[in-house]
Order: sequence, then structure tokens, then C-alpha cells
Amino acid sequence: MTKPLLLVVDDEATTLRALEVALLRRFGADFRVLARDSPQRALRVLERLRFAAEPVAVVIADQWMPTMTGVEFLSRAHVLHPSARR
Repeated sequence: MTKPLLLVVDDEATTLRALEVALLRRFGADFRVLARDSPQRALRVLERLRFAAEPVAVVIADQWMPTMTGVEFLSRAHVLHPSARR
């Protein structure tokens, strides 16, 4: 069975990498960890996962990104994966 996904989204590369490394260290044995640098890229991932019926456990997003806020992104993510924690 596929491990559930932890998805993190942040437009700042340094922050994104730090979050990815921290999540992998702590949760990598039980979850897949994926980092994306834009909400659009992250939404495409979530759409593919929904189509494939793969589990998403947690979605983490920066609030202030250039193309949409974290709240807007998390609202869209909730539509695609309503059981994922945000």
C-alpha cells in the first residue's frame, strides 16, 4: 500500500527545503514527503493523486505567495482531498 503524502508548499526555496528535510527526518518512515515551490504545481500534484485515489494526509502552505494566498490554496486543496489535514 502507498504511504500517505505530506505536501508542503512555499515559494521561498530555503524555507521549502528546510521544511522538506525536517518532515522527512521526522515522518519519512511513515509518509511520503513532497515539496513544491508554487501553489499551481502543488494543485497539479493533488489532482493527479485524486485521480489515482492516492491518500494525502497533510497539506502545509505558506500564507504569502505571489500568485495566491495559503488560505486560497488550502481551500482548493480541500476540494480535491477533503480528508487531508491542513
